[in-house]
Amino acid sequence: MIHFFYQAFFFCALLFMFLHRLFSKKRRDLHLKDRLGFSFTPTTSDFTIWLHCVSVGETKAVKALYKKLKEAYPNAHFVITNQTVTGHKIAQKELRSADQYRFFPMDFGIVVKSVIKKVKPNLFITAETDIWPKFLQETKKQGCFNFVVNAKMSQKTYKRLKRMPFFARFLYKHMDLILAQSDTHKKRFLDLKIKCPIEVIGNLKCDPTNYELKNFNREMLGLNKDDFVIVVGSTHDPEEKLLLDIFKNLIKSIENIRIFLVPRHPERFNEVEEMLISLPYTRLSKGNFAEEKIILVDQMGKLDALYQIADISIVAGSFTEKVGGHNILEPIFAKSALFFGPHMHGQQELEELVLQANAGLKEPLNQLAETLQE
Repeated sequence: MIHFFYQAFFFCALLFMFLHRLFSKKRRDLHLKDRLGFSFTPTTSDFTIWLHCVSVGETKAVKALYKKLKEAYPNAHFVITNQTVTGHKIAQKELRSADQYRFFPMDFGIVVKSVIKKVKPNLFITAETDIWPKFLQETKKQGCFNFVVNAKMSQKTYKRLKRMPFFARFLYKHMDLILAQSDTHKKRFLDLKIKCPIEVIGNLKCDPTNYELKNFNREMLGLNKDDFVIVVGSTHDPEEKLLLDIFKNLIKSIENIRIFLVPRHPERFNEVEEMLISLPYTRLSKGNFAEEKIILVDQMGKLDALYQIADISIVAGSFTEKVGGHNILEPIFAKSALFFGPHMHGQQELEELVLQANAGLKEPLNQLAETLQE
């Protein structure tokens, strides 16, 4: 019965996607050719590895793993899938030389059957939390080994699934192995009576080989050595609005300041620009910001390099409860002073690690403003 309702839900989702594409004023690309499986190409390789990551954070986290897989299986056919545009672009940049880069197909019977028939995966790896039961059921029928790497389950998700453990078992029924980030996450999986083997391997985001320093310096951006550079990375709505007053005060009090504002999602670049109209700003893509104090970073894949030239790095996504934080290790490996907000429930292990090592400051926005002024 649960399979019936699950597939009925995805039929409605499929219908909604078509209607949205037809009538939306923004005409946002839904990547339907990928979502419906049409763009996947048949594989002729004897061994196919499918690696799936939701977005940017998960994609960066599996960088070292992907490199090891490429070394171990040099003749394998590699398929990389993502759910978001940002993750898709980062995958093509960071996980190089794969055979196919696609958006993950909808978890609807006829779609996944068609895709799996073409791709014929022997090994399917999904990162962290993105579990699609119909897809896993169909790969399992084809003899594929399914496992989740860097697996985690937030306290919020755990409480929800605890009220309906049958659904948790349904989600993970066709998973062959769970490689968890910590003992805490392993215990949550076990408490839900998920039957596949569960092992703890640590958090892949802590692997230093994922953080290669780039050949990048301030002179490449035309900045002066004595400029005071603040990078605000991975902002979400409504964080930019909350940060504007802080920016205004900093510009008044610090003459040589340069603030690089990096929205998490490229579709919000224009929206964020409208908020900056009254301030001395420019876009990074214009390439000339000798006088402007605020630089809107409107290009993907720049954040890691910008952390390297920052005096202070502020990792956003942590000032709004709906997100729950991003990877706060990136500025540390880039040797930049780290600040982040109070909402880190999505990255609890990283938060604990950083605070225990006194490697960063966790502050709400009102305190952050006072600290930066000092």
